[in-house]
Parts: sequence; C-alpha cells; structure tokens
Amino acid sequence: MPDRQHIVDGRNTTIRRSRSGNSQRPTGMTEAEPPESHTMPNLPESARPRAGAAGKPDRAPTLFDQQRGIPQPRDADNRPDFLQIQQSSEFRELRGRLRRFVFPLTLAFFAWYLTYVLLAAYAHDFMSIKILGEINIGIVLGILQFFSTIAITTWYVRFAKKRLDPQVELIRKQAGAGPE
Repeated sequence: MPDRQHIVDGRNTTIRRSRSGNSQRPTGMTEAEPPESHTMPNLPESARPRAGAAGKPDRAPTLFDQQRGIPQPRDADNRPDFLQIQQSSEFRELRGRLRRFVFPLTLAFFAWYLTYVLLAAYAHDFMSIKILGEINIGIVLGILQFFSTIAITTWYVRFAKKRLDPQVELIRKQAGAGPE
C-alpha cells in the first residue's frame, strides 16, 4: 500500500503503511506531539481543540467559545462532537422550527389525501358529477393532489432557505464544520 503525504504544522510528513494496512507514526514527528495534530492536517490552528489538563482537549460548556472565537466542540479525533451539538440550544431551536412546520403540514396533506381516497372509494356519485364536458369532480380533485404536492414542496423550500438554512450555517460555523 502506498505511503500518504500530509502537511502537518507546515511540514511535509509521510504516513507509512505496514503490510497489514495499519498506519504508522508519520516520519518527522516526535512521540511528544499529540496524535490530534496529524489527524486533520488541513484544519486551521484556530479550529483545533485546546489542550487542557493531561494533554486532552478542553471542552467548552457552550457550543461556541465567545472569548477566543474558537469553534467548539470537537472530539479527540478533531471531528465535531455531534452529541454536544445536538444538546445545544441552537440545535434544539432548529429542530423545533422544523417540526412546527413539517408535522402540521404533513398531517394536513395526509388528511387531504385520505379524503380524496375515501371519496373515490365510497362516494362514487359525488366524484362522478360532471363539471365541464367529461371532466368530473374526481379528476379535478386528483389533479389538485398534484398541485398541492408542488405547492407544499415550494413552500417548504422557501421556508428552509429563509428559516432553517441560516440556523444550520450558524451551527456549522459554531462547530467548526462549515465551509471556511
């Protein structure tokens, strides 16, 4: 298996692979360097976790360290700590905002669809009333099913762009996972 080249702290290092495929310590790095320093080589220094007691990364009590402007939280592998993000007030607000939109609209559409199906199954006389030529109420209501689906999709896309996406970007930025 070929060696991989990485840039670590401005140095070009090589991670050697053994026959079993396991990575070995990059050449040019000493034992004293913490393993986090080479797990995500392209991560800017400001986004890396601060070392606390015993060389372990500090955990900020909030999602974003306001004093230093350092994105939080990160786990030992320097990836976002999804559990801490999920427990943040920003994420709970986002989830609530989504649920307040999606659940009522889903129930309303399901009721509308179920009404159409039940009318088609049990109200043949009503659904066969002619409106214009051979076009009856059943055909009109069936076409309205398509239009309502398109309308709901359009409404959701606009809602997401206006109310959800900005909150998602804020959470990504705070977690240090968004585009830089």
